[in-house]
Amino acid sequence: MKLAEIANQLNSDIKKNNRFILFPHVMADGDAVGCCIALAKYLQVIKKDVIILMEEKIPSVYMFMNEGIDIQIYDESKKYEYEVCIALDTGDINRLGKRQGIYLSSITYNIDHHKTNNEYGLYNYIDCDASSVGEILFYLMKQMGVRIDHDMAQGIYVAISTDTGGFRYQNTNKKCFEISAELMDTGIDIQKISEWVFEKTNLKKLRLYESTIQNIKIYFNGKVALSSIRYDEYKSLDVTDEDFEGLVNIVKNIDGVDVGVFVRDRDNGEVKVNLRSNVDMVDVSLIACENNGGGHTRAAGFVSTKSTGEVCKLIMKSLEKYYQ
Repeated sequence: MKLAEIANQLNSDIKKNNRFILFPHVMADGDAVGCCIALAKYLQVIKKDVIILMEEKIPSVYMFMNEGIDIQIYDESKKYEYEVCIALDTGDINRLGKRQGIYLSSITYNIDHHKTNNEYGLYNYIDCDASSVGEILFYLMKQMGVRIDHDMAQGIYVAISTDTGGFRYQNTNKKCFEISAELMDTGIDIQKISEWVFEKTNLKKLRLYESTIQNIKIYFNGKVALSSIRYDEYKSLDVTDEDFEGLVNIVKNIDGVDVGVFVRDRDNGEVKVNLRSNVDMVDVSLIACENNGGGHTRAAGFVSTKSTGEVCKLIMKSLEKYYQ
């Protein structure tokens, strides 16, 4: 669907219905959380019932945005009353986790920017050239005739700024700055947002940084770097999924490295993999797709039930063709 078409359809469904559920992907990041909050704020302004239904708690770095928003953790024993479900920044329906059944039994929207998205919603808007779903949501809300206020702007800004790594990643485009300039007109505090989202950390995360650095291994004459952390190494730290956010960049940012890989065991036996590429030659989304994951050309990931050692060997095997 084109932007005008999805905007008209969403406006129509908003007018005809009163109960909405917004879905970020599992282990939600700033783009997913920021977009859900921005859209929830709008639906509240027009007096609609809306909840954000998550698989886990909202990451603490985004808690400053959630005032007045009904954010719930999915409970399989609970009955959810809803008419329209909207998935944001969710490139694969499997990334809805246990909430798939809730999502699929209603009017469904899928708004995303991952090139691996297979358009699983009833109504789909996928823009692979967008820096973030925050960018998409800004233009979508404009097309819908929404007056973007301070709280909506704050969510959209967090979405764009986090997915572009503070406007440093390759996906940063001219629109990011144009949108951000307009969002600033609502009075959002860029300095405070940057402090909350990018600068604050905790001692537990610093310990993870230490383990990540200590466990780095180099392959293919310095072109690939991989770090893995086993559950036994961090189980005593009382960390959450959000504490692992950004650790892959430690590996990716090593001078001369084309591809950075971060692998960790989770407490449920799964292995979570983050892949980052610094070069056009290596499309890490292809490696992720080979392992039932997805993402972008330069940033992708997947979850595996294989052992950490097996997963690392599979990744290196996939990268061999680039460095033989």
